[in-house]
Amino acid sequence: MQPLILNRLISARFLLDNSGPTLNRHSDARAVAHAVLVSHDAAELALTAIADGLKLGLSDRTDFPTLIDKLKSQPAFSAGFSGDVFFNKLNKVRVAFKHHGNLPDPGSWFDVVNITAGYLDDVTKQVLGIALSEIDAADLIVDARVRSWIGKARERREAGFFKEALEMLARALYRSNLLFPNGVEIYPGNPDAQQALILSGYGIDPSAYIVLQQLLPSVVIDRLVWNLHTTGHKMNWTERNVNFATDALISVVVTLQNARPRPQPLKFEDVYVDVLTINRPSPDVRRISLLFSERDAAVRDTGITLTGFVVGDTIRGKVSVCYDEMGEVVEQDTWNPEGAEWLRVDGAHSSKYESGHFLFEALVVKRAHVDISHEEIRRPLLERGDAAEVNNFLQRFYDLPE
Repeated sequence: MQPLILNRLISARFLLDNSGPTLNRHSDARAVAHAVLVSHDAAELALTAIADGLKLGLSDRTDFPTLIDKLKSQPAFSAGFSGDVFFNKLNKVRVAFKHHGNLPDPGSWFDVVNITAGYLDDVTKQVLGIALSEIDAADLIVDARVRSWIGKARERREAGFFKEALEMLARALYRSNLLFPNGVEIYPGNPDAQQALILSGYGIDPSAYIVLQQLLPSVVIDRLVWNLHTTGHKMNWTERNVNFATDALISVVVTLQNARPRPQPLKFEDVYVDVLTINRPSPDVRRISLLFSERDAAVRDTGITLTGFVVGDTIRGKVSVCYDEMGEVVEQDTWNPEGAEWLRVDGAHSSKYESGHFLFEALVVKRAHVDISHEEIRRPLLERGDAAEVNNFLQRFYDLPE
């Protein structure tokens, strides 16, 4: 199927799927009129796409009844054109409302969206061998690797491996960062309400986005991690949730991949790193296990004291204020370490310590023993300006192993 035709068919399906609340015969006539307009637009979009696929050469001024007549005359519809009577009635009701203000009868037209969808399913199946509702919006995603991860997620779902299906979707979302406009970077498993609000400006449903993120595992370095004590547990690994996450992810990617970039404030951790500079001899610097830092941990200890730090040594990483020497971070809206007694450094590195081999540990430092500053993160690869090399790096970075 040609991409332009596929895009129009999927757009028609999108209009029907997002036509509004379910109506009944007692619904307000104006709500029913809205459903009539949406249904007519979807039908016209789908049927003109099919006409172009059949190379009928219709002009842009071809009206809806003529479009129906032209399609009915084609060999593809020799056995009959499903819905021709309904579509002509739909057009008359639309004209009566749009041009003359005559409201449709709710009892006769409340179910117009479902009826339109059913007839369009029949028409597309006659011509294309596939119903409109079965056309895959994932085919609009331009990155083959992202489509592949979505395909694998569906395979896992069909086999009943719902956890693994969600993991494939997380890989697809992470990889999709290659397609997003500048300033938009989405990490799976991060239900950030502020980011959801920002993405709503691109047309992303913020509620669906947050639920999608809650269903996915997080990315830690180059692997996926489930957060058991939030939503990363087996009660959420269901077929229904996989289906929802698949549809939501495809919608996010298709919407954002062609979006026009808009200004985005840069987060501190994206461009800066905190720097702690030792300001006195024998500073109190401890290596702690994050597994035992929470107050409700079964066992808590005060960490292992690191010696060898001298005045002038630096520790770089992400600095947070913590309650005590055990490293539990204080929840706070504003970052203000001045009155703190202890600081925690995640992702810490210095000439005296490297955290690369210890995923679940951090450093805790006595606040009075260090001066706090920050510096811009250097990205040597990006600074060289080698577009091909940068692209190859990003391709590898966003492609998580299975």
